[in-house]
Amino acid sequence: MLHGLIWLMISLGAASIPVSVHGFCIDKPQVVKRFDHVPGQDTLAQAIKRSFAPVVDPLVGRLTVLTDPVSLQRAAQDTLTYMEKYAVTHAKLFGSPAFASHVASAKKAQETLSYLVQLIEQDKKKGVFRVCDPKFLNKNFSFHRWSGDTKGAKQDGDYFMLDGKKNFTHETDGKIRLTHYAIYNFSGSYVKTKEHTHALYGLTGEAIPPCSKHEIFAGALEADEYKDAVKPLVWFTRKAVSEAMMQGTIVAHMPDGRQRVFMIHRNNKIRYQKKLKRSGKNETYWFFQEADAQAAPKYIKKFNYRANVVFAGDIKTIGLGKLIAINYTNTLTGKREIRLGVLADTGGAFTDNLYQLDLFAGVYSSKTALYFHMKQMPNVTEAFILSKK
Repeated sequence: MLHGLIWLMISLGAASIPVSVHGFCIDKPQVVKRFDHVPGQDTLAQAIKRSFAPVVDPLVGRLTVLTDPVSLQRAAQDTLTYMEKYAVTHAKLFGSPAFASHVASAKKAQETLSYLVQLIEQDKKKGVFRVCDPKFLNKNFSFHRWSGDTKGAKQDGDYFMLDGKKNFTHETDGKIRLTHYAIYNFSGSYVKTKEHTHALYGLTGEAIPPCSKHEIFAGALEADEYKDAVKPLVWFTRKAVSEAMMQGTIVAHMPDGRQRVFMIHRNNKIRYQKKLKRSGKNETYWFFQEADAQAAPKYIKKFNYRANVVFAGDIKTIGLGKLIAINYTNTLTGKREIRLGVLADTGGAFTDNLYQLDLFAGVYSSKTALYFHMKQMPNVTEAFILSKK
């Protein structure tokens, strides 16, 4: 599952998004698999009506809002600015008409984000933030409960949304699948070494080598025939390259102390297949580009600001900029917690996916460190779309 570039460009005020972002094509039509009006299948409108329903005052009992209001404000403002500037050119990111009519439109999302930004700004002087009060949220926002599309999950073979699986420990009814993603900071090298055996490649022109991911991992691009088409940007371990492909962005800590940032650019034109996501057989390979060296520290700072306040999901259907609350029981403390975030990212696995959200966890030096962050949260959670009343 690849993500990160959409919200990165939102955060940095970038003027354009590559044609293909994380397997999710912005400027090319998608191959619609689930909501294609085949007899016996749901239409998109039917799936939305089944998955989202208005509720009144859903945040009750002893609840703690863990969200950092200032980070949430930054994410909301960056997303709002992006939406206002690119409403026409990137309209495909703003959600489906069916979602707009049944739940919330892009215009309503902008109104909600604007209200959120103003609210948090007003409360900075007091040091007490109203968005951290569940009663205030109930009173001033309308809620749509998100019940995961289990029918779609079964079609995709999602592990944690299926009854009877070996590690199935949570009731899925009325909930969605919760996953996490991160940006890793791994050791990199300027040259190939015994430890750093695999490169992140960049394209030197428009030509894309006709190679699969596994062929490239086996060294296909080191052949002379491709020396004018690609160039190694940095050398990593194979594991680090695989994580870069999964997350869409990676930070390289170089031997001379430099921190370099790399982001996905274009893929090898092999479409990501959700049904193969657990098999390791997907052959999509991503070429990268390096961020400007002087801007790298700013990028890394931005990454950390977005931790725990940015979600990735089905932007094509739900739409960029929706304010989301997740409500769950902390698996370590047993306490009920709420996290607020902005839907500002997507990925290939989120096409026609109304059962899952991915929470951005921040920058980590290892998967172990990410695991310790993740283990306090369950695999499924209550989720709500919030709109200003």
